Amino acid sequence: SYSSPELGASEAQGGLFNRNSEIMMPDTRSKPVAAAPCAPVEGVTAPADLRNILLVEDEDFDARRLAATLRVALGRAIDVRRVCSVQEVSGAIAQSMPDIVFIDDYLGPSDSALQTIPELRLAGYAGSIIVMSGEMNRSRMTELGALGVKDALHKDDITSATITAAIDRAIAAQTMPTG
Repeated sequence: SYSSPELGASEAQGGLFNRNSEIMMPDTRSKPVAAAPCAPVEGVTAPADLRNILLVEDEDFDARRLAATLRVALGRAIDVRRVCSVQEVSGAIAQSMPDIVFIDDYLGPSDSALQTIPELRLAGYAGSIIVMSGEMNRSRMTELGALGVKDALHKDDITSATITAAIDRAIAAQTMPTG
């Protein structure tokens, strides 16, 4: 059943519109809708041991979006922890060493990945870092690369497929022999 008494002729045809051509939403108050477990995106794989992800992101919307996309992309229960500032990074690392870290390039009014990455390294994190930015360009990637960042994503390009590809590249770069 639908939550509006104003259903018109489209109801008889199985439509989801009222008389004013407004989209009607199913009435889910009487029966809860069970969420199906997320399945991996077809053709996309990620390392099997990736479970603990640290997200350094100050924007609520971007943090929720990335966490949801990570869960869809990886297709299993993962622990996505979030901190909002450079000052919180050391505590998060001390609490639990992440398998991979995603960092917002610009945090708040004055912090950036250029401050966050050294803080991560001082706290003992030696793993892969992926930077997300709304303003990624070659010059910025060069600056981040000097700090050991192997991959970056423009925030407009974050999808299950791009995140998984970035994770694969970052982990591959981390495990490549140097010299």
